[in-house]
Amino acid sequence: MLAVTDTLRNAMQNIQGVQSVCLVEVGEGQLIGLACHDTEENSS
Repeated sequence: MLAVTDTLRNAMQNIQGVQSVCLVEVGEGQLIGLACHDTEENSS
């Protein structure tokens, strides 16, 4: 699971405008991700 989260985190951080990424395992094989963007325009 750690390898998957690292891959997802890296992919999310490569999105334009992303300032930070947090991934939380909420169950076996289940993740919730939260990304903070620099502006509302870059959040889509």
